[in-house]
Amino acid sequence: MPQLPQMPRPARMAAPRALDTSAPVLEADNVTVRFGGLTAVDGASLQVRAGQIVGLIGPNGAGKTTLFNAISGLLRPASGRVRLFGREVSSMAAHQRADLGLSRTFQQIGLSKDQSVLDNMLMAQHVLSGYSSAGALVYTRGVATSEAEMKDRAMLAIAALGFAGREETPVRLLSGGQQRIVEVACALLTDPQLLMLDEPSAGMSPAAAESLADRLRDLRDTQSRTVLLIEHNVPLVLDVCDYVYVLNFGKVLTSGTPTEIMAHPDVVSAYLGEAAL
Repeated sequence: MPQLPQMPRPARMAAPRALDTSAPVLEADNVTVRFGGLTAVDGASLQVRAGQIVGLIGPNGAGKTTLFNAISGLLRPASGRVRLFGREVSSMAAHQRADLGLSRTFQQIGLSKDQSVLDNMLMAQHVLSGYSSAGALVYTRGVATSEAEMKDRAMLAIAALGFAGREETPVRLLSGGQQRIVEVACALLTDPQLLMLDEPSAGMSPAAAESLADRLRDLRDTQSRTVLLIEHNVPLVLDVCDYVYVLNFGKVLTSGTPTEIMAHPDVVSAYLGEAAL
C-alpha cells in the first residue's frame, strides 16, 4: 500500500481549531437508531480523543456501520446526541459535519465508479469550492480559479499514490484495493481533523492489508489525524488502536485497550461462540 498523501491545508480553509487534547473530539451519547420495529443501534455511547486511533469492532450485523452513519449525519437517530469538537451536531446534515472537519469512507466503496480517479478527487473537495450554484452556471473567474486549485491538489494526491498517468481511468477499472486507496485519499483532501474509516482493509491484498497498519500509524503520528475505524481484521485493530469499543446486537458490549478487550470473556463469546455441552 502506498504512502497516503499529506496534503497542505487549502488556503481558503479556516485555520484548524486548536483542539483540547483532554476533551473528546467526538462524543456519541446513548445513540439509538431504529428501522421500523428493528433497533439497529441501542443506546450506544463512545468517545474519541484527539490524536488517537479508536477501533469499533463486533460481529456482522452488530450495528457498526449504522452507528457510523448516525455520527456522520447520514441517519437521524431516534434518540441520543452527537457532539463533534465540543459542538452539538445532532441536527446537522452530513455536509455541515464535513465542514467542521469530519471525513469518512464507506463499507461499500463510496466513489462514483463510472467517473475517473481525477473526477472523484475533484468531487471530494466540494466543501472547498467556495462558489454558489449561480456562479458555477456562469463560470466566473472565481469559479475557474477555485477549480484550478482543486485540480492541482487532486493531481498532487494522485502522484503521491503512484497513480500518475491513470488520473483519467474510470474507477470501476481499478482493483478493489486500489479503489479503497483512492477513497481514503479523497477523504484526506479536505484536511479532516477526524477521519472515519469503514473497513479500510476490505478488498485489499494480504500484503496491502498488512502495510495498512503502517499507514494508519502515519495518519496518527505524522499527519496528526484522529481516526475512528470499523474493521473486521482483528489483528490489525489490536496492532494499531489505542482504544477499542465492541458492539454486539446494537449495544456497546465493552470497551478498553486492545489487551483488555481480548481478555474479556464476552468478547470471546461474541466472536467465537461458546463451547457446546
